[in-house]
Amino acid sequence: MSTLDDNLELAFNAELSRRLLIKYFFEKGFSENFDRKVYPLLLQDIAEVIPEFTGKVEVTPHAIDIDPQTGFAKLGWNMFVLGHHRMYLGETEHVNVQDLAQQLESGTSINESGDAVSRQEQTPRKITAFITRVLRNNQGGLLRGLPMDGSPMPAMAAGQGQNMYERPKAIRPEGGGRP
Repeated sequence: MSTLDDNLELAFNAELSRRLLIKYFFEKGFSENFDRKVYPLLLQDIAEVIPEFTGKVEVTPHAIDIDPQTGFAKLGWNMFVLGHHRMYLGETEHVNVQDLAQQLESGTSINESGDAVSRQEQTPRKITAFITRVLRNNQGGLLRGLPMDGSPMPAMAAGQGQNMYERPKAIRPEGGGRP
């Protein structure tokens, strides 16, 4: 590919990622103002909601302070893009460590109005700019989604009416079940 083609592909990729993030934040309730601070735990599902970001964007907590006797936990939150580009999202304080552990393990988001107190650092505007810039400036940041040009889907995704993001079903011949 020529340099012009590479630059165009990276520019289109950046625009796609920007639009996906705008839609994501709009659905999270940031419809009127992208300058409000983001509760860090709301971003936990970003790779699930935007499948194109799977393996490219990850939100991870780290312990700052934990007191098992009182059940208090203070967590810091980082977002990693392409594995090594880091953005600090803020801190959260929780008064029930057991509930927090269960929610983190199950991947469910903790309600901002619950027992958590937070110090938010970033806004949707800053997060969108950061992710878009990192993906635009790195060849590994190219998003690969479903084909939009009418080309056939991969055999694994086309089989049995599934999409690419579902677990494949076992294929058995007619009457090929167990006796």
